[in-house]
Amino acid sequence: MKKMMIIIIALLTILGCKIDKQALNINNSKKYIIYGSITDSKTGELINSAIIKALFNHVSDTTDSSGHYYLKLKTDFDTLIITAPYYDTLYKEIHLSDFKNKIDIQIIKKKLICTPVEDTSRVYYWYIKNITTGKDTIEEIELYPRGLFVRFYPAVTDTHVIMNLLRKYNLKLYKNDLSINDRQWTASICIPDTLKRAECFFTPYGKENINNFGNEEIVEYSFGIFDGGTHVPSGTIHFLFKDDFAETQIDSFFNVNGLRFIYTRPYYPKNKKFYAAVVTPRSKLNVLDLGIKLSKDKNVDFLSVVMGFSPPRDCE
Repeated sequence: MKKMMIIIIALLTILGCKIDKQALNINNSKKYIIYGSITDSKTGELINSAIIKALFNHVSDTTDSSGHYYLKLKTDFDTLIITAPYYDTLYKEIHLSDFKNKIDIQIIKKKLICTPVEDTSRVYYWYIKNITTGKDTIEEIELYPRGLFVRFYPAVTDTHVIMNLLRKYNLKLYKNDLSINDRQWTASICIPDTLKRAECFFTPYGKENINNFGNEEIVEYSFGIFDGGTHVPSGTIHFLFKDDFAETQIDSFFNVNGLRFIYTRPYYPKNKKFYAAVVTPRSKLNVLDLGIKLSKDKNVDFLSVVMGFSPPRDCE
């Protein structure tokens, strides 16, 4: 009799376990599929490398190059956690009615604080110290608030790294204008958000503790575009020095002023050497202000801040 009671209790225990599993609607033979895209809530841009996790099912996926994901779940409910670089983390509860479910998800880009690194009311001047005419030229130029010219460090060879950085700051290439000059990638860039000004993205010359686009690790030079695109300082300055200014002194001159020497060539009319150097983040002044300062140096015979003449002048 006692053995019979033990067998009955064991059977009831097994049946109870089966009933509990059915009540919880957990059946390992069923699979719920969710799939879809992850996009920017403002631009609709598909986001690759976003991670989508199903909290209770302990599964995850990373969006592919076209911004799509695919997950298999064992339950008809879960909480999804979506993360992506430069975006706010999103938590989304789901309750599924079908075994196959398309769920497209939008996420919001993190807000960036705008810290102008130049006085937004200041006036900019383009200065040339002319050795030929003996006359100096100084021209007032107006900052175009929607554009930037950027030069990246020579070590940057992967354009995907550049594009990811632009995406972080919601910046756009002007007409896909990403080009390489002297083994360095350069770009004309549009600022689509009209609430922010170009000064927020400048390299913070001579200023400390400013973390912005211009101070990013791969950016060597980020500065303004002027007069709607007719004046684009490339960050390069051309020099002719006094005859008694030795080359070792020129090296020190460049280093002290945060300039990087790029080339020299003969200047035949005056039997001199023509020097070119570029502004780096070590400079204490932006290229226009530095040009004016160095033009007054007693060892400088000629100085010109190099201007390009490329857009953008019509950023949307």
